[in-house]
Amino acid sequence: MASDIYRERKAHPDALVIAHPECPAPVAECADVVASTSRMASEVKASDKKEVIVGTELGMIHRLSRENPEKTFIPACQSCDCANMKVNSLEKILWALEDMAPEITLSPEVIEGARGALDRMLAIG
Repeated sequence: MASDIYRERKAHPDALVIAHPECPAPVAECADVVASTSRMASEVKASDKKEVIVGTELGMIHRLSRENPEKTFIPACQSCDCANMKVNSLEKILWALEDMAPEITLSPEVIEGARGALDRMLAIG
């Protein structure tokens, strides 16, 4: 929630705040950087900030800490977890690509909404 970002920014005023485009809009609006997972990693690496408030999936902190051991990572919340990310694995992706299955059919409304989200992520970079 945006209140989590405000709380952590108050406690760490010099910290960089990062968020994923799929975060709720109020959270993304509070962030200094709204970016894809890989771009968040490159932005953190390029930043001279020593503290980073992570307003996205808690698992991201592990990667960022491994890649930037000299920096401190602060979770915006202790329960930010993306269940959808937990059900995917490299093995499942391989199976889907090999079998081109399962086939997923979406309504035009869902496709249009997803297209908007994808376009925003691609625009951010």
